[in-house]
Amino acid sequence: MPRSQVLKPTDVPRSPVVLLLVDVINPLQFPNAGGLVREAVRAAAKISKLKAKLKSRNIPAIYANDNYGTWQSEFSDILVECMGLSGPRGEIARTLAPSETRSRDIETPAFGISFHSASASPRSHGSGEIDHRGFCH
Repeated sequence: MPRSQVLKPTDVPRSPVVLLLVDVINPLQFPNAGGLVREAVRAAAKISKLKAKLKSRNIPAIYANDNYGTWQSEFSDILVECMGLSGPRGEIARTLAPSETRSRDIETPAFGISFHSASASPRSHGSGEIDHRGFCH
């Protein structure tokens, strides 16, 4: 079967500027995560305000997320799981969950975003300026 009948390209919004959100949908369940969780709650509120401001200017958000070693995971599954967490971990996911149709997600193997393929990078989709925010440990 010809490739064009099997795989159809995703309609990716073109924008000279994007907001790249790195690992913000994250269970933050690792040793000594308490300090990061407290700071991440505050950061999530600020990122949410920035995202809303950029959305009003028609600037899309791209979520680049690890799959935490579970290769069969989909971003939507990780999102639902994180949003269902109690306390501040769930609050972070609920605050930063994608809500608009112009949001896109890029899922990478565990700890792989820094090595992610250029073919899926925001620059390869017409973005000249990238504003990135995220959490790391």
